Amino acid sequence: MTRLALFLLTAALALARQDDATPRRYHLELTLDPSREPFAGTLRLDLDLARPLTSITLNAKDLTILDSSIEIAGDNRPLTHRIDGENIILESAESLPPGTATLTLRYTGLLRERPLLGAYRQQYNGDWYLFTTFTPIEARRVFPCFDDPHFKSAWQLELRIPRGLKAVANAPAVREQPDGTDRTRVTFAPIGPLPAELVAFAVGPFDIVDAGAAGERNIEVRVITPRGLASQAAYAGEATRQVLPRLERYTGIPFPFPKLDHLALLEGAFGAVENPGLITYRLRSLLAASDVATVEWKRRLRGLMAHELAHQWFGNLVTQDSWEDVWLSEGFATWLGGKVMDEELPPAERRVAAVSAREQILRDDSDTAQPVRKPRSTRQELESVYNPFVYQKGAAILLMLEGWLGEEKVRQAMQSYLRGHANSTATTAALAEALRAATGQDPAGLWPTFLDRTSPPSIETSLECSPSRAAVLTVRAPAPVPVCVKAEGRPDRCALISPASPAIDLGPGCPAWFYPNAGGTGYYRTRLTGAQLESIPLSALSAPERLTLLYDAAPLRKSAGSAEAAKQILQFLNADPNPTIAAQARRLADQPE
Repeated sequence: MTRLALFLLTAALALARQDDATPRRYHLELTLDPSREPFAGTLRLDLDLARPLTSITLNAKDLTILDSSIEIAGDNRPLTHRIDGENIILESAESLPPGTATLTLRYTGLLRERPLLGAYRQQYNGDWYLFTTFTPIEARRVFPCFDDPHFKSAWQLELRIPRGLKAVANAPAVREQPDGTDRTRVTFAPIGPLPAELVAFAVGPFDIVDAGAAGERNIEVRVITPRGLASQAAYAGEATRQVLPRLERYTGIPFPFPKLDHLALLEGAFGAVENPGLITYRLRSLLAASDVATVEWKRRLRGLMAHELAHQWFGNLVTQDSWEDVWLSEGFATWLGGKVMDEELPPAERRVAAVSAREQILRDDSDTAQPVRKPRSTRQELESVYNPFVYQKGAAILLMLEGWLGEEKVRQAMQSYLRGHANSTATTAALAEALRAATGQDPAGLWPTFLDRTSPPSIETSLECSPSRAAVLTVRAPAPVPVCVKAEGRPDRCALISPASPAIDLGPGCPAWFYPNAGGTGYYRTRLTGAQLESIPLSALSAPERLTLLYDAAPLRKSAGSAEAAKQILQFLNADPNPTIAAQARRLADQPE
């Protein structure tokens, strides 16, 4: 999910988890008209009550509750309600017994034009449209709910809309019929389980473009545009057919939802949102006339789609159990989206974009930065939940795990993680368990350094060797760090380095050179001596390694003993055959030392 705008949020309590009342199925009926602000809703919510209760708390924001009741054990009981911030507390005069219950609420709300959150309406060429953006905690603006990713439920949606308009949602429409007034009732197939933030729908005089089928199951692909813009949707279907099969091959799971619509928003709070079955994009990211759809524009769209489609597995099929672990969604989609886009490049050019992105986040990762994992429960705290560290540092940590544990073993672990938590939620601990089972290595000791704290570690190295015994590289690191080493005449070696275990055995003999970030995958700074820098033959390094070395060398231009060698590396890489490396070498050379 590309987050390109800040929320217009104020501090208010989010729903504290109430696991003694668990949602199982939402049936939501909404009567709405994009040309008018008021809307009405009826919610029937099936619940499991784990113990006797006298109250049930849901999230609701800017809704007016008309009446509420609960049916349990064949007994229908009226409820009273009171508002507490963004919570609605439904109270029963008598204790509700444990078991299955159905909560019914009738309510009203308003469709605003601003902010672009919840359900909002917009006008284009005289037509009114309704769109939704529910992430992270905006579903409560449209229906009372358990607005927390921990609670995944089944959903069924019915919309009563003005005749002549069209409605789309996460699931396919299964029935459209007049309701006896000037409205049409559109019923959508059940879908889920989903958290409330991933529910989505839209209403308007849309053009709906059949974009063919894609993926292993030949999923129907459609592009939904404002009226009159269908001709600009031509490339979206082709992009889907290119990207989707790569993700299915990596995950080992066919596209996990019954349909795939790409919806062009007139405006959006975010660049794109990965709602299952109804991915939303800002209009100019998804649509383009043929004379505007350049090669570069098409690649940007494929990259954006790769991220949003990766979410269909990481985030949608398997959802983070709490906002603390949102990197399991955003970091994974950033990492996997980059991997499948690399498939379009020659092998020698792959991972360069990931290293460039990692360098930017390394520069910003400091004591004042946000950690990847951070508990969040209030609206104010969730204001920054979609920050660059969740995306780019999360992706960089996954890149580092691949370098340490091996790409194929990590892929096996990811497939196991997805299968084991499909249609449910997962935690960082669950990811560690999947990696441990697939690789025999336990990554959990890395989480405090890389996920829970800020500032990247820095390493220094020294080599001890002689022709008659094994070479041993000593790595000084402040905390556990996976380090991979490339050295002359031998395969790359990886080890989990810590203050208590600082050595890497490089095998017999004494290599003439080594570079302690093989593959360029490590999330750390490397401080090399002048002699170490001078010994490295740049022609022996891959493109990701040369780019990583460039970033390692640039800060050493003012370092006693390393300055001259660092400047020579920048000068040499100024003419690198990879344009990204050459451009970065020129940029760094132009910066003051």
